[in-house]
Amino acid sequence: MRIVHLINSLDVGGAEQVVTSLAIHQRGAGHSVRVVCLRDLGPDPLNVDRLHEAGVAIVTLGKPPGLHFGTLSKLVAYLKTERIEVLHTHNHLVHHYGALAGRAARVPAILNSLHGSASLLTSAAWTKLLFWLSCLLGDKVIGVCRQVESVLRRAFPLPSGKVGMVDNGVELSRFLQLPARAPGRVVVFGSIGRLDPVKDHANLLEAFALVWNRHPRVELRLLGSGDLRQKLEETAAALGIADRVHFEGFSQDTAGFLARLDIYVISSLSEGLPLTLLEAMGAARPIVATAVGEIPDIVGSAHCGWLCPPSSPAELAAAMEQALLSPELGTIGARGRNAARAHYSIERMARDYQEIYATAIADGARGVPTPRA
Repeated sequence: MRIVHLINSLDVGGAEQVVTSLAIHQRGAGHSVRVVCLRDLGPDPLNVDRLHEAGVAIVTLGKPPGLHFGTLSKLVAYLKTERIEVLHTHNHLVHHYGALAGRAARVPAILNSLHGSASLLTSAAWTKLLFWLSCLLGDKVIGVCRQVESVLRRAFPLPSGKVGMVDNGVELSRFLQLPARAPGRVVVFGSIGRLDPVKDHANLLEAFALVWNRHPRVELRLLGSGDLRQKLEETAAALGIADRVHFEGFSQDTAGFLARLDIYVISSLSEGLPLTLLEAMGAARPIVATAVGEIPDIVGSAHCGWLCPPSSPAELAAAMEQALLSPELGTIGARGRNAARAHYSIERMARDYQEIYATAIADGARGVPTPRA
């Protein structure tokens, strides 16, 4: 198949990581794959070298802010020239370009993956309308977990056959080989994610301070960059934990980071299906997480950690303390690894998308009409 993944940029993020991993895996399976960025690569592009090494072409269209018909024309021309068979767009901000260009270029299969629902649900009414119309124009819209699929079905009047779900998957090989950490005098908590309000690191710092007051032999490591770093460092200093909290900045070596942790923590206010959760499970690290998005179903079904409500430092601290004192951390981490291996691999995700691509192409060849709302 000749496949294009259309995304806004390759700046660091979960959707960008999925695009990168999926494109590389599809190229390895013999497909002709391209990643098209509607804007540019972004200030911190993710895994561009890996895409090039795998033989995945990268194209940037340079779209300026706002609606831009010149960019749409460039995309139509590119899809026609490259004779693209599958146009797979990612998130709502690019799907109207993909759906319009794909239809104009007569692309046989057009689908969108929605990687999270929070930004779409809080966007302007016209943005939601544009996304809905684009979904009607395309063949399929896919939630990356059950929670996102449920939002799509509730919030947008779409034919049931247009909406589906493909759980996220990750490249697990780097994580499955990590050994369990040997018990040490210091227990290390850690979290991966951009320093952004939705990740609620301020709540995590307050919770960690409560844990540290009762159990001084603990550390907290944070992997990620963002505009909030200085403010969070000031918060850590005000809480008296500056020497126990390590801001490690941005790195793509998440496996190396997880190897230094005993317990993985997610403090987010909103999530879909976070890839870092799946990576931490693959690394056999027990999980402490806020019960948002798909996290409760995954952690609960795998019995691999502790959950608490968002925005509650006291309850997050209680969950962290339960993990800290658990005599079964190794067993709990192993359960998460088994669940990740069974359900959340890149191979399984790629197979699921391959079936959707093939069905859409076959339906188009048979002249199956696009369902209407």
